[in-house]
Amino acid sequence: MSPALTRVLAAMALLVGLTFAYLQICFLVESISGISDDEALFVADVLTALLLMAGWILVWRRSVTWTMARLVWTGLAAVLSALPGLLVYALNVTYSFAEVGLILGQLCWAACWLGSTAVIWRESPAERAARAELPGGMRLNCPTCGYSMRGLHEARCPECGTQYTLDELFTRNERRSELD
Repeated sequence: MSPALTRVLAAMALLVGLTFAYLQICFLVESISGISDDEALFVADVLTALLLMAGWILVWRRSVTWTMARLVWTGLAAVLSALPGLLVYALNVTYSFAEVGLILGQLCWAACWLGSTAVIWRESPAERAARAELPGGMRLNCPTCGYSMRGLHEARCPECGTQYTLDELFTRNERRSELD
């Protein structure tokens, strides 16, 4: 199984597991502390959000090139994602549905944070180009259309359909590297 598929399956398992963890945390907090339902849901929301952030970062940490900017934006996204969640909560409290508002607010926060991490953590064009380079610093692209030929089992470009011999492909890419 590929590392990418393993991460996707782990991310799905994390989301399912956190659903059950959320319910357990709600019951535990309410029964142990004796606080109201709304307060117990709020504590469960916060604890589950922390678990979600920690688990999500653990699952995807090796596939992300961590820079200071990505770290800062990830933290800001966690805070800013609370705004739509608070809005959903406020709208539900207005209509006397505080418990529903807490649950929907948490779901809204989670969706916003997960979506923002997908944008923040995406690979930049420079990172993609660096990853596509061969160990000697040479790229292996189709000379006709520029499609990356790395990892293919034949010297035919799947993008434009041009067929090459391996010698032609390497020679043309060497010349292009010399010109750059």
